[in-house]
Amino acid sequence: MEPVIRMFTSGAGTVRWVTTIAGTEGLAFSVSGPDNWRNCSLFTDPMALVRFQAEYERFLRASGYTVSPVEDRRSRGERRAHGRGDDRRRSS
Repeated sequence: MEPVIRMFTSGAGTVRWVTTIAGTEGLAFSVSGPDNWRNCSLFTDPMALVRFQAEYERFLRASGYTVSPVEDRRSRGERRAHGRGDDRRRSS
């Protein structure tokens, strides 16, 4: 599963959250920003994570943050999957 990324912005800065699978432990919810603030929490119950995220989003919106679009550049596929054709390093 690819990480799920959400970004929130305000005049105070940017908050980025990332949800990933944490091996056999469950789901990891990492939050960074604004500034140097960071936190990571593990959830064994997916519904508990969803409730926590909903409450956190309500808090951010009440604090003046808005959701920012996140463009996942990896959606284009792995650029190294295909060769470039002729090897440019070969001398003629």
